[in-house]
Parts: sequence; C-alpha cells; structure tokens
Amino acid sequence: MSSSGRFALFLPVGLLALACNNGPNSGPFGVAHRDVFRSVEDLGVSVEAAEGVLQNDEGEDLRVVAVDGETLLGGQVEMTEGGGFTYTPKPGAWGRDEFTYSIGTTEDETATVFLSVLPLAAPSEEIPTEQRGELLRGGNAEDFFGDVAAPVGDVNGDGLDDIVVTAPFINAGGIDTGRVHVIFGDGDRDGFSPYAAANGEGGFAIDGEASSQNFGQILSGAGDMNGDGLADIAVCDRLFNPPDPNLNRAGRCFVVFGKTDGDPVSLSALEAGQGGFTIDGSQQFEQIGEVTGGGDVNGDGFDDLIIGSSGFFDYMNYNSSERGRAYVVLGGPSLASITGADLEAGQGGVVIDPPETNQFFAAKVAMLGDVNGDGLADFAVGAPQFGGYGSGLDRVYVFLGDPGLAFANIVTLTGPGDNDGFGSFVARAGDVNGDGVDDILLGSPYFDVGSENSMGRAHVIFGGATLISGAVATAPDEGRGFLISLTSPQADWRIGEHIGPGGDFDGDGYDDVVVSVVRQSDPYGYGYGEPAEPSWVFVVFGHEGAGAARLDLIQETGEGGFALRGREGSEFGVVAFSPGDVDGDGVSDLLIGEPRADFTAQNAGAAYLLYGLGPPAEAAPEE
Repeated sequence: MSSSGRFALFLPVGLLALACNNGPNSGPFGVAHRDVFRSVEDLGVSVEAAEGVLQNDEGEDLRVVAVDGETLLGGQVEMTEGGGFTYTPKPGAWGRDEFTYSIGTTEDETATVFLSVLPLAAPSEEIPTEQRGELLRGGNAEDFFGDVAAPVGDVNGDGLDDIVVTAPFINAGGIDTGRVHVIFGDGDRDGFSPYAAANGEGGFAIDGEASSQNFGQILSGAGDMNGDGLADIAVCDRLFNPPDPNLNRAGRCFVVFGKTDGDPVSLSALEAGQGGFTIDGSQQFEQIGEVTGGGDVNGDGFDDLIIGSSGFFDYMNYNSSERGRAYVVLGGPSLASITGADLEAGQGGVVIDPPETNQFFAAKVAMLGDVNGDGLADFAVGAPQFGGYGSGLDRVYVFLGDPGLAFANIVTLTGPGDNDGFGSFVARAGDVNGDGVDDILLGSPYFDVGSENSMGRAHVIFGGATLISGAVATAPDEGRGFLISLTSPQADWRIGEHIGPGGDFDGDGYDDVVVSVVRQSDPYGYGYGEPAEPSWVFVVFGHEGAGAARLDLIQETGEGGFALRGREGSEFGVVAFSPGDVDGDGVSDLLIGEPRADFTAQNAGAAYLLYGLGPPAEAAPEE
C-alpha cells in the first residue's frame, strides 16, 4: 500500500504495442517481454493477473520465479499469483521507475517492468536529480536566461536533439547585446552547461553585436534548409536596421546552418553568406521577425521558413486597412541573403498577403507539420484583431502546403470570444490523437468565463483529410478536437498564452501538449503589483477522441497529465515544450524556462530539462 493507504487504478501504457523481445535474454523455452504501467506520486498500483506481467510473455506454464522487491526509485513490489503485482512507490518519489522479474522455464528469462510515476503538483526544485532532469543556470544578474527557447532538432548531427536557450540581456561584448546558447544533446546526461557551450565545449554561442540589441528574443528551429542533414536555427531581430538608410527598423532574420564545431557564430559572417544567411524587411518600421520553420511546404526536399511581418502596410493603397504579410523563404542547396523585396519579386520564395482585409495579419506564424495527410508541411498565420480592435473576429488561417506555392487552399478558424487573443498563440501539436496526422494547438488566453476575466482556454484541433473550419469551439462536439480549460472558472489564468508541443513524453504512442500558466506580480510593467502566485506547467496527455482536459483536475489528481509548480515571481514556464530526445533514450524530454530565477544572481535565469517518463527504447538484439 502507499503511504496514504490508497492504490491507484493500474494504467497499462501500450502493453501490447510495446511488448518486444529482450534480445540476449531470449531462450528457446520461453520469452519474457517488458511491460509498461503508469502511476501517480504517492499512489500505488495494483495489477490483477489478467493484466499482469505474464500476459505478453511467450511459453507454456509460465510463472514468476524471482522479482526485485525494491525498485530503482526505492519503491516496493510484491508479486501475486499468475503475474499480478502490487507496487508501492517511495513517498514523494516520481519519475521513471523500474523493476525486473524472471519467469520459470527450462531457461529462466528476465524482463523489465517500467512504471511512469507522474508528479502530483510537484515543485520545480524536485526536477534536478540524477533520474529526473537537469538545472541549467544563467550566469549573471539580469541576464534572464531561459526567457526564450525553441525546439530545433539535431544541430550537430550526432543523433541527439539539441537545446537552444537565449539570455537576451546578457552583456556579451556590449550592454544587453544578448546571446543564444546552443547546447548539444548528451547521452551521458552530464554535458548540459550553457557556460561550457558559450566557450565551445558541447555547443556554441550566437552573440548579438550591438548594445541593447537583446539578441535572441525571437527564435525558431528552421529544419534543414540547405539539405546537409543538420538542423538549422532562425533568430530574428525586429528592430534591426539594414544597411539601407531608408529601412530603419525594417528588421532582420538570421539563419544559422547546423554545424559540428564549437566556434561562435558571427552575425556579420551570416550576412556575407558564411555559415548561414539573412532575410531583411523591405519597408521602414516593418519589423519582420515572427518566425517558424521545420517543414517542407512545397515538397522539394528542403525545409522552408515562414516569417511574419504584422507591421507591413500597403502604402500603395491608403484606403486599404490591410496590414501585415507573411514571407515564405524556400530552402535549397545554395542559399544567399535576401530581402522582402526579393521575395515579393519571387526570388527565393513568395509573399502571402492577407486573404481578407484585416489588421495584424502574421502577428503569429507556426509550422504545423502535415495536418491534412498529403505529405506536405502546412502552416498557420494568425490575425488577431481581425477587422479592427473590438470586432471580435480574431482568426487563424491554415495554409495547406502547395508545390506551386500559390497557397490557395486555406482553412479559416475563428476564436471563441471577442478580443480573447485568438490568433496570437498558435503551435504545432504533433499527433495528439494517434491517427497518423498532425494536429493544431491554439490559445485564447483572454477569454472570459462569466465574471472571471481572462481565464482563457486552449484548443487542440485534430488534423485530417478535411479540416474543421470556422469556430474552434465546435470542434469537441464534432469529435474533431478537445478543449483545455478548468472545471471551475478562475480569473487571470490566461490559459493558452504559453503553449507548446510535448512530444510523446510518457511513451504511450500519443503526442502530448504543454500549457503553462505564468503568474506575474507586475504583468503590465507598471512597477508595482501584488505578490505573484506560483506559476504552473501542465503536460496534457494525448489520447483518442474529443472531450476536455481540465487543468485543475490534473493538479489535484493527475488525471490526464501532470503539473509542475514554479516559484513565485520566477516566470516558471514562460517557455515550455519538448526539445525532442536530448539524452538518446528514445523518449521525448521537456524544457522549461525560468528567466527570473535567482540561483546564480538576481534574474540570472534558469532552464529545467526534465527527462521523458516513458520507457526507454530497446537496444537491437545482439547478432
């Protein structure tokens, strides 16, 4: 029994799908296969024989002849007849636990039982342990390390996904120049150091070159744009002044090609086409910079980049209220620096103007993966304040991939309420319902529920050959998605303001999503405010079917996911997502930023790497 005297219902995770031969442990008279179950912190698991460890083993007259009584994390296991068992976790323990058992055959076979023990509203300080994860610390006061981060993939080609985290206010050669830290994945789990990476050990740095540049505030993975097999990185600076004096604050995006060495990246070299290239805005005060990548929208085998420019204005038509445009920058084997004017002329890509007259088109862009199953990457462009402030017609346009680059197939989604922020918060969700098609994650953080202002909500919209269009609120009723909300309305949660992909964190075959609720003492920068409440990061598990996920239930019971609690005022969770598999165990990991953490100095910042809780990938059988 658990310390509370209760047992959780056992939750087998992909029992049959994950059953596979343990390679060198196999014998001619019986085969023991590994098993996977899920539990919750301080709740035991009771498994009947009908669902026990022998059900996927092979052989006749099988029986358990030996079992580890103590698990990896200090829990206790008691076997019952026929392969059933009870598992009592060590009080306060959570993470990936395991024990082994042997079956009785002429040659005894051994297999491992993995238990994903979910944290129950665990504080962030419990993450950094040998089994759970790492703490990455910022170096200096007011660096705000962890304020921005993005999933980028495998930058150095070693087979492990990498971590990219910025410190936008670091003094790297000047005051507040900013730095992007690229930290290579590490199978030994001991090389995740931003300091070492900045010095070329286990990573590299990309530094801003001007005081108050705050380089790294806009960041995205770019996929493999040049086809060299390495993941690239896009970093944008909205306030950048291109060489043309008529393009004040037109903005610039820098694309850094993946590389294997630790040499720092020079922004000037990128402009010259060395190790990457640049994209400049074409209009004064355009401030291009919202960026997303990692998908091949035209099917030519090279990943492409989408850049948003909500500041673009149609000066040729003063009677028009059109504002904003999106640039599609095509990948290819020979990429050179270009401008928005080049793209408008069809050189190196194309321009997408608003499908309808509106404001702030391309305030948000997101590469979505393949949401309609045609083999091409699709992307979303947000248009908050569609039709003008107060119209209540906020929209997200989903542009389906097109080999001809016309992008005429557009699906329009509308938000649930007036001026609720819909269109400003869009993310790739992965395949949340397991149907083989990518899904869409959307946020409406300022949505009001009754008298509870800005409770917010998030929406998962399922992909498919025919996408739902119109109001996203209808998706759950039509079986085309699910809602992420609260059971009881509460003000100022702003659900949907911080959203991201979670990968398959628990290893059940469904991709998960991450939703953060960041509580601030001074959210509007007035210099005063009440003491902040704790911030929260929720991992919402993917599943088949529609319905709803309730964050308060996840907090209280672990039903449908798990929650982590941050320190008051630290902005824990301002970025949270899966960077992929950075330690090479075959399971998606989680990265969480905490830019106001004070571990090293005031507001030096930090980031947490939480290892995936799913079962590790199995080694190939020995020849």
